[in-house]
Amino acid sequence: MKKTEAVLMFVDILNSAQFSDVLSLEEYDKLIFQFQDVVMQAVDDVLKNMKFTEGQFEFGTAGDELKIFLYSDDKYKDIEASIRISFFIKLKWFDSEINRLRIEESKPPIDLAVGIHYGYAMLNSHPGRKDTKENLEGYAINFAKRIESNAREGKYSRIVLSQSAYALAKQLQYKKNHKWYFDFAPLPQTILKGISEKVMIYEMR
Repeated sequence: MKKTEAVLMFVDILNSAQFSDVLSLEEYDKLIFQFQDVVMQAVDDVLKNMKFTEGQFEFGTAGDELKIFLYSDDKYKDIEASIRISFFIKLKWFDSEINRLRIEESKPPIDLAVGIHYGYAMLNSHPGRKDTKENLEGYAINFAKRIESNAREGKYSRIVLSQSAYALAKQLQYKKNHKWYFDFAPLPQTILKGISEKVMIYEMR
């Protein structure tokens, strides 16, 4: 068991439940398949390009959700990767077959909500499991999911960062003198589900 700094991301199809009500089973299955194919390829491309190695990340999909945990021992590399992944996923998804067809039919594209959080989690393995690989666990993961849930309230990119992830991104910008073509808009202080006090969150725009 090891306490580890990590950047934690969740990505979800916006209004997925509504689409499941109006689409046929085959159409909804195609939507989920395209989502999983696009996001997994995008994440894989960024991680390979930034030279992440086994034991520095976890990612996977379950239905309409993608989770990505980055813990390379370089928090600046991890937050930069999360920002790159966010943009890459958004671009690839808007150019997906399902969204191109919707635009041709004068329908709005299906959007994604992205939540990013930086915090501490426990890297742990459980001897009772067949898979003895170490995995992240802890409150920070639940917090990251709550951030993603609030991303759907955004007005710009719907890529939302927690206070700690925002602070780390700004440190990276100053540290590397990055000239980003985006900034961060603070959203109204909000109470996240299951969290008693109000928190600050920031949306990329």
